[in-house]
Amino acid sequence: MTEAEAPHRLTMTWEFPDEPRSRVAVELRESDEGAAAKLTHTGPDLAASYGPGWTTHLTYLEAAVQGETIPPSQFWKLYATFAALRNERASIP
Repeated sequence: MTEAEAPHRLTMTWEFPDEPRSRVAVELRESDEGAAAKLTHTGPDLAASYGPGWTTHLTYLEAAVQGETIPPSQFWKLYATFAALRNERASIP
């Protein structure tokens, strides 16, 4: 399933081998800084596990929009940092 409301919203089905389908929605809106993006991944419990990956990809996108680049070789290091932060937050009562 795909839905689009150009230029503000795109919703698509997310399929990954050996995992149930889920949905990803990207919404853009104006902000004081120019634009803000909201990514929502919903579906089976697996969607939450994608958080560090989405955060890493969005960090690369933000850097590119700002005219900076993050070397591809840093992807998994950055991912590990976001995953560790997520695990740390999950362990706080």
